[in-house]
Amino acid sequence: MRRPLTLLLLALSPWMLASFFSRPQAPRTYRGILTMWHITDWRTGGSSITAFLQRRIAAFEAEHPHVFIELETMSAAQASIVLRESSPDLISYPSSFLPAADFAPLPPQNIIPAFAHPDSRAYPYLLGGYCIMVNTEILNENGIDAPDGWGIRPDALAAAAAYGIAFAAEPGYSPLPAPALHAFPDAEGPNINTWGAEPMPDIALNLAPVSTDDPLASFCSSDVCVLIASHRQFGEVTSAFEQADAPAFAVYAIGGYTDMAQYISVIPGDNPLQQDMCAEFASYLVSARVQKKTSALGVFPAVPGLEVYSDDACRAAMYRLLCDSPAYAPPDNAKEMDRLAREAFGGNKRALRQLRRMLQKGG
Repeated sequence: MRRPLTLLLLALSPWMLASFFSRPQAPRTYRGILTMWHITDWRTGGSSITAFLQRRIAAFEAEHPHVFIELETMSAAQASIVLRESSPDLISYPSSFLPAADFAPLPPQNIIPAFAHPDSRAYPYLLGGYCIMVNTEILNENGIDAPDGWGIRPDALAAAAAYGIAFAAEPGYSPLPAPALHAFPDAEGPNINTWGAEPMPDIALNLAPVSTDDPLASFCSSDVCVLIASHRQFGEVTSAFEQADAPAFAVYAIGGYTDMAQYISVIPGDNPLQQDMCAEFASYLVSARVQKKTSALGVFPAVPGLEVYSDDACRAAMYRLLCDSPAYAPPDNAKEMDRLAREAFGGNKRALRQLRRMLQKGG
């Protein structure tokens, strides 16, 4: 009876010795709770960003069973106060908010370069944009045809703007620089004029904005014929038209200019595994599979080359222009750009050239 027991002990002894002397291996990935603050000041016009983030967090947690992300929403004013005493692991904030906090570097991602943080410490994960809405009822009454397609040519825009033009934007943002980089389709058909094609007017020098307290209401009440406004306000005018509270209108992409973006950053910490997990979630937000879902918010991906808005020619063109000819206006240059835009609208060519240089350099 002793021999089988001896053989069993000999067979088990290497495992027993290894178990006795070995130490538990530390986990190779972070396990625990991450805190994320989301600053809610920027409105998208579709589903809320908070709801969007909650769904993305749930999907990320499902792929990382031992990681939990606690989301807390607050205004920019609240965040400015709270950041003096505490900080989260991750922070989502609009481009109009400049956090007084250090950010950790993030690995390179396929982001539209104009909107990337200069030292790779933030990812833009949602972009806004501007468009041109034209009251087609006013055009029809005056014998003017509204152009088809994604864009409006400068001569047609100047003709419509003669019946009044206004600008509208989200609080803290400005559409005024947008006409400086106005994009439009090429003319259809060959030019048979022996003198050559007539040059298009520089549209930014041919606009005289109407002063109004509520540009959106002025457009909906047909007090102005043209409204240059944000993607969200395009949605509001569409809803008003469906309720018979706005005239029939055509909408066109204006170009690749925007000053609206929502960013994600990581706050530096002492735990490398925790930092890696935060960076992994930030990278997840700018992955193609997540970015394709941004259309539910009525906004645009921050990564190029995605198939979005296949049934919406204007928004599809807005996204394409953001990818192909992006121009970003940082908040610290907003006042100067607005000043130059207003001078350009008064016919100042020098101001327009200076504004274009600022936009093409990314502010």
